[in-house]
Amino acid sequence: MTRPITFVPGTMCDERVWHPVWAQLQGKLTCNYLPIHKARSAAEFRQHFHNAADAEGPLNLVAFSMGGYLAMEFAIGHPDKVASLVTICSSAFGLHDEEKKQRQSALEYLKTHIYKGIVDARLNQMLHPDHRSGNAIKQIMRDMDHDLGVETLITQLSETTERIDLSGQLNRITCPTLMIAGDTDPFLTELQLAIMTSEIPNAKSAIAPDSGHMVPLERPLWLAGVLSEFYGAS
Repeated sequence: MTRPITFVPGTMCDERVWHPVWAQLQGKLTCNYLPIHKARSAAEFRQHFHNAADAEGPLNLVAFSMGGYLAMEFAIGHPDKVASLVTICSSAFGLHDEEKKQRQSALEYLKTHIYKGIVDARLNQMLHPDHRSGNAIKQIMRDMDHDLGVETLITQLSETTERIDLSGQLNRITCPTLMIAGDTDPFLTELQLAIMTSEIPNAKSAIAPDSGHMVPLERPLWLAGVLSEFYGAS
């Protein structure tokens, strides 16, 4: 059995984004959780990683979306504190211009309007077409968004939208690395995934079939199998 695996959420997600995966990993891997959703500043996001590494030793990180970007940044700056790294739907290139515009528009809207929750169009943007008509995945996303609330949303939009391009520093990640994307993820293309993987000395990649951005919710069984194989627990 490997050391515990530390799971990191993405924007407006908490541990519930991992629950379907954890259910499949019971008895195979020990799963910890890094609660970056509680952070209220850029410094606090990063401090969570340091606190966990100081308490547990080098981390086995499995990180989703925004959390994956922060995990890459942490592994680049502190290679001695990361034993392994799995990123899921996380881009080292920063957010593309259209996503930045959407986030800035949301921040401007929230200055003068009451937040009524994530809209269906945004949910559909993140999901594979096969998952847009069902309600179970969308309900988990709505519940996380509702419970985390507008303060968390404003913090995450304002503190994590401007992401520097890490691609030129990926060769400083020295640990075993697995990079995953959904085959219809609008935020990470297969070409970008291939470029990122090629820059890391000890990395490989995988594409989640029939999945958009929300791989942990859309393809939990597939993801659990990939993680089990990566960590030698299958």
